[in-house]
Amino acid sequence: MGVRARGAQTAGEPPADSIAAGFLRYLADEVGKDVIRSKGHRPCSELDKPLLCRPDGA
Repeated sequence: MGVRARGAQTAGEPPADSIAAGFLRYLADEVGKDVIRSKGHRPCSELDKPLLCRPDGA
């Protein structure tokens, strides 16, 4: 999942019941998107090419 937030990268899909999976679900939810926007970033789903989305510095 490419999200412009530090620490949102995983090496593959995390187990569904893991903390990492819960965090990624939070970021994908509207509340998480609002947090991303409040930090001056845009959620990947709002970009022209969301599959090319990468964290800053990647």
